[in-house]
Parts: sequence; structure tokens; C-alpha cells
Amino acid sequence: MLKKSGFAPPKTIANRFECTKSIISLYKEDYRMNIARRTKLHFWVACLTHLSVLLCLCFGSHAVQILRAQEATTPNIFLPAPRILKQHLSRARRAIADKQYSDAVSHLGIILTEEIELEDADVPEGANQPVEENQDYFVETPEAPGSYVSLKGEAQRLLGSLPPIALQLYELQYGSDATRMLDDALATGDFSSLTTITRKYFHTSAGYEAAILLGHRDRDHGRPLAAALNFKRVYDSPAARRKYDPELSLVLATCWLHAQIPSKATETLRTLKDNIPSSRFDVGGKQYNIFAANDDPLQWLNTIAGQGEIISLSDNIQWVLFRGSPSRNANSQGGNPMPSLRWTIPTGRDRSDEIHLQSMVQGEVLQNQHAISTVQPLVVQNTVLTRTPRQLIAVDFTTGKRLWEFPWFETDNQESLLKASTQNPEGASTTRQLELRQRLMQDNAYGQVSSDSERVFLLWDLPVIKQSTRTSFMVNPATGRQSAAESSNQLAALDLKTEGSLAWIVGGTSGEDEPALAGAFFLGPPLPLYGELYAIAELDGEIRLCVLDAASGSLKWQQQLAHVDSRVISLDKNRRLAGATPSFADGVLVCPTSAGAIVAVDISARTLLWGYTYENLNMVRGYPFSRSQFGNATKRAQQWIDATLTIADGSVIATPV
Repeated sequence: MLKKSGFAPPKTIANRFECTKSIISLYKEDYRMNIARRTKLHFWVACLTHLSVLLCLCFGSHAVQILRAQEATTPNIFLPAPRILKQHLSRARRAIADKQYSDAVSHLGIILTEEIELEDADVPEGANQPVEENQDYFVETPEAPGSYVSLKGEAQRLLGSLPPIALQLYELQYGSDATRMLDDALATGDFSSLTTITRKYFHTSAGYEAAILLGHRDRDHGRPLAAALNFKRVYDSPAARRKYDPELSLVLATCWLHAQIPSKATETLRTLKDNIPSSRFDVGGKQYNIFAANDDPLQWLNTIAGQGEIISLSDNIQWVLFRGSPSRNANSQGGNPMPSLRWTIPTGRDRSDEIHLQSMVQGEVLQNQHAISTVQPLVVQNTVLTRTPRQLIAVDFTTGKRLWEFPWFETDNQESLLKASTQNPEGASTTRQLELRQRLMQDNAYGQVSSDSERVFLLWDLPVIKQSTRTSFMVNPATGRQSAAESSNQLAALDLKTEGSLAWIVGGTSGEDEPALAGAFFLGPPLPLYGELYAIAELDGEIRLCVLDAASGSLKWQQQLAHVDSRVISLDKNRRLAGATPSFADGVLVCPTSAGAIVAVDISARTLLWGYTYENLNMVRGYPFSRSQFGNATKRAQQWIDATLTIADGSVIATPV
């Protein structure tokens, strides 16, 4: 478990400005961070093999947001930016070139703050309309045709490059709105509002202050790299650095050090020494001069801030996510060998189910195929949570006693199969065997669940797929009818304190508790982070990142990731079964789509960082930015059985379908 340090953010306006300077002064004990050894980051690592693709996370700066195309044709997997936004960007560039800074800041401010209604000509085939507020897009740069940057990232970069007189104009136009939002956020303790300020008004004084506060929040919660990324956004602005240095450089260097990136810490300190050679710091009531020219910067920093304390995470026996952590790369604590089983729980509905399951596993072994189940149990507060072919069950970890199940009622599908089994036993048996095989051995979206330790989240109303000779269709087992209309499902939250009672449910044809999600098809269980749920869903021909409130299921914001035109999920068996759930490390959310693209999102700034596309053998239309020919093989033995993204040492390991 990560130990929280003692910093508390200021709660009054009077000491807010003291925060931006004095809060950066370091207290030695505050900086003894407890971090995992895997938080080392190596920038710009990229390597391809015939088995998988290894991508680097690539954070924050304009340089790492550039995507270089190997093909001249723009790929159609990423939704093109609306024409009106591209017009604002091009007009801002012209205004900057003509030194018409008032016009420039107006155009850039509109890109960052306004909700844009699309014209018909701007809407790609299958895209939803109107566009959600503050969505980001990839746009081509005029300086380097074939290179792509984040639209909002480019707007922020252009603002940061403006001369002081232009930034003063920007402050006059947007500073009062940003300051009012910051005052309200500090009065209520609402950190999400701080994120909104940095996203819309970063290059105002209030925007810089909000980013510094977010950096300290991450630092105090044992996330030094995420903290460094927030501080670096301020550091990269010449105007902000002049205002907050030397303290800003010192706290940034300390976060780099505690994130196990000493080279970045050294670089930051040497730059500070060159710019302000006589810097002095107040640390814990003591005065320190900056290191001498011949001194080792890291040794000097270790003396002031400490090296960061590393403790083991193995004492945490909970396993609340698939693969144990948001990075999908957790370690678990080993134990003594068990000479005999402690307990077993049957997962089949009845004895015939158990016979089918045993026969299925034996058949896989005889054919030299893997018999690895896609059902992945969790351990939450001494309770084991796992899917069965029809339900989710909760089992006491110690005794093996079955505690509760969901659903606790007979569904239409179960009643239909029960009726069919009495009328046509042979046909019902065959149908049941196919359903068991798919649910337990192939369906990752069904088999995986997630938890935030208070609730468990799972997909519901997830149709079984029937294989046709020409294509695959969703099938309602109750009716047996093939229907492309089965293009929505539901995401449910069950309350663990009340034995699995339904807390909320969203999606389906009506949206249930969140009408904005009507018609959504969730591709996998959500990733719980900081009281929010990050889920990937297909809606109106778009693959979207949907961010929900964990307690209520209400939609907080969403970001389009890709669009699939008419290639809907209900007609694509491999994409439907592979599922798609994001992974997270150090402020970056990496989103698979199972549709030929992987997209990284900075969840603090809500901007796109990079996109990687590959040739999907099931979806051959379009060309990628950078392409590798891997995907589903024709033989099962050559297929990946898990497309979840793994993050380790700052790199992303992908085995997509």
C-alpha cells in the first residue's frame, strides 16, 4: 500500500497564493515516497516483433504527440477533426504570423473552451452529432505533412509560445473565468474542477496554480511520475517558470528522482543552476543554497529531499482488477504449497453443465489446444467474485461458502432454455455446450469484472454469438432470432455491502440510469480510478472512452477514440469476444479498441497523446499511421487469447486482435 504524505491543499483564498510559492518548499519527510519499483520510465522505446508490439507511453510535450504516417492516405479509423475547429486553428496560426495576437488568443480560446456544433459536411459516416464539448482530435500539421498532433495539445502549445504581451491579452480575456472557477474549487475541495481549469484555461495564472495543486495531490498520493507531469506542464511555460522558479524546478526535480528517472532530475537542476545560479531554498525551516558548479546535483538533492522510500506491495491480498492493477502488471504475494484443495464451488447450473465442462476441457487437451478460461475471479475484502456461465457469484474466501449471486432471479433466457430442454433435449444440450464454450473459453468481455472495493462492475445483457457460415450474429437465446439490432448492452454496478444489490445500471436501449448512454455497447468492464470509471463503449458508429461516476453511474465526460462506420460490433465476432478495457499508469490511460487502433489519453488534460494503428485482418479498410501486420490468425493455435494492454517500465505491450 502506498503511504500518503502529510500535505493538505489550501482551503482559503488567502493562502492560495502562498501555496504556489511556499507549498513547493520541500519537507524531507513529505518526499519519502513509497513507490513501486516498476515506475521507471524509459522515453521513446518502440519495437516490433512478429508476436506483439511494444509502444512507449509518450507523455505531455508537443514533440511526443506527433504521429508520423507511413502512408500518404489519412487513415479512416481516427475521426477527423470538425472543419470549424481546423479553421480556428489555421486562423490562429495566420494571426500569430501577422502578430495579430488578440485574434490569435480568441481563436485558440474557442478551441479549448467552446462547445462546437458540427455542420453536416463535418460528420463522418456513422459519427454521432452534435460533438460532445471539449473532445480532442488528431490534426495534420502544415509544417510536416503526414504528421499528426493533438488538436488541443497544439492549441496549448501555440498559446505557450506567444510573447508576454499576447499572454496578457489572453489573461484579460479568460483569466477572470479561470479565477472564479479556482475560487469555487478551493472553497469546495473539488479536484475535478481543477482539472477543468487546466484543460480550458491552462495559460492563465489560475491555470498554472491549478496544475501545481494537482501535482501536489499526485505527489501526496504516492504518484511521483504523475506529479512530475503536472509540474512539467507549468515548467514548460516560460512565463510560468519565471514566476514560480526556483521552487518549481526543485519540486519537479524531486518528483523525477522519486519516479526513478534521475537523468530528468539532473537535467532540471542543471538548467536551474544555469538560469538562477544563486538560488536559495527554505526546506523544513532550513536554508539551502543551490549546489556548487562542481557538485553532484543528485547527491545535493538527496540530501534535501531524500531518495524516496520503496516498500513492498505484496501485503495487499486484494485482487480487485483483472491482472491486479491498472497497469495490468501487478505482483501477488506467494504462499505455502497447498497439499489439498481448501474448497471448490461448482460453476455449472446443474450436473449436465458440469459434464459438459469436463468434456470440453478434456477435448481441448486431446487436441493440444489451451484450456485457459476467460473467466477471471477477483478477491475483494475476503470475498471471491467470479462469473459463472449465467451469473456472478460471491464466495467467502476462507470457508468457500456461497454468499450471494446476481441475478437472483430467473432471466428470460434461462426460462426459455428450460422450456426447450423439455421439448427438445438433444437440441438444448448442443446449444448449451456452445454457450458454455463461448462464455468460459472465448468471451473476455463476459468473463472479466472489476471492483473499486465498494462495488463490483460487470457487463449485463450480453448476447451469445451464433456462428453462421458467412458471418457472426448476436443471438437472443430466448428467441433464437439473429438480429443486428442487438447492438447495445448494459453496465451494472452491484453494492458489496448489501450482498450484491443493484446500485445502478446504464446502457441498453433506454440508457436506464444514464439516458446519454442509450444504445451504448460496452466493450469490456470499466477501470475504476479516483472515484471514476473509465469504460470503452461503441455508440453511433464511434468507439468512445466514457468516464462515469462510480457511485451513481452518471456520465461525467467522454472522448471519441475511433470510428468504425458500418462495421458495428454486432456483426464482428472477434471484436465482440476480445473485449476492450483501458490500462493506466502515471497519468496516461491507454485504450484498446479491438478495431485496429490503440489510443493514449492524458486524463488530467483530457487530450489525446498518441495513436497507434495496425492492420486488423477483420477490418481491412484504411491505412494506419504506423502499421504492423498482426492480428487474428486463421488457426486458433496462432491467436492471442488476451488482448489486454500491459504497461511496464513506461512501455505498452500490445497483443491486439
